[in-house]
Amino acid sequence: MGLLSNLEALVIGRNPLAGIVSEVHFIKLSNLKYLEMSWTYLTFSVSSNWIPPFQLQYMKMISYKMGPKFPAWLQTQRSQTQELWTLLLVLENSLQ
Repeated sequence: MGLLSNLEALVIGRNPLAGIVSEVHFIKLSNLKYLEMSWTYLTFSVSSNWIPPFQLQYMKMISYKMGPKFPAWLQTQRSQTQELWTLLLVLENSLQ
C-alpha cells in the first residue's frame, strides 16, 4: 500500500485478509481521504505517537482490532465531515 502515493480511497472491508497493518503501510499515502477497513481479521498496530500523513474525510472501521485505548492518531484528523466525528464518538464509547 505504501507505494500507492496517489491513492485517495482504500476499501478493504468484508474480506478474509488477516495480519497486521502498521504505520509503514501508510507512510506515502498523503492523499488518502477515504478509509474503510471493516469486518476483516486485520489488526491495526501503530505506535502511540504516530501522526498519519493524511487527513481523512471518511473512515469506517467496524469490528476492527484497535485499542484498548482511544487511538491518539485519530485526534490528528481535522476533518469537518460530520460522519467522521460521529464515528469517532462511537469508537471512543466502544473502547470504554
